[in-house]
Amino acid sequence: MTTRKLFPALLFTLLAAAPATHPATTPASPAASAVPASAPAIAVNLSSPKATVATFLRSLQAGDETAAREAITFGDKGDQAMATLFLDLLFSTNAIQKASRDRFGAGSTEAFGDPEAALKSRLAALDQATPVITNNDAAVTLPDDAATNQPGATISLKKLGNDWKIDAASLFSLNSLAPEVLAQQVELGRQILLVNREVLAKIKAGDYQSASEAHKDLWERSFKAAQGVNGAATQAATTQP
Repeated sequence: MTTRKLFPALLFTLLAAAPATHPATTPASPAASAVPASAPAIAVNLSSPKATVATFLRSLQAGDETAAREAITFGDKGDQAMATLFLDLLFSTNAIQKASRDRFGAGSTEAFGDPEAALKSRLAALDQATPVITNNDAAVTLPDDAATNQPGATISLKKLGNDWKIDAASLFSLNSLAPEVLAQQVELGRQILLVNREVLAKIKAGDYQSASEAHKDLWERSFKAAQGVNGAATQAATTQP
């Protein structure tokens, strides 16, 4: 898989990287969401599996957290909390990308990629996809896209009444990990979200001379956070009786 110009947090999500290739994480808290107060409203269409996925993708790009939530079914309270944390991380990373573009213009694309091109590519792939529907369950598979550095993903959905909604537990791999592994990823997500917020603030304050400098700082801080969390987990495992 090619080296991505996307920032670290996106590599922790199913939509941006397959769990088997990159570790998944979860962000810290709903209050930490970086969605702008003036985020544009996305037209919510949940009439089919493809319409729901399109709504979700557009809402992420636009920073419309309300629309994103409407496109997801959270399951029990634990799933809802975890999925909300993931969404916070997604929106915070998108905020970094947009802030970099506002600050550095075209120079941001080389460092952080082109979000508009990525969305256009995903929607084009979605248009060509054929959902697999079994009763009230559906799956939509999107292929790899080397041009925009986006790996393939299969998105599971459930029909609730007349609406199709993305299954949060499947999307964020909430039920496929051992509790201790999931707990480790939650902590890593918290650390990454703190990094995101710090880097976002620095971009807006003009503390970086270029997008590449901001990107480098983001990666280095995220890597250090991962080392800290992984080291703590290893030490806990080796000291247990």
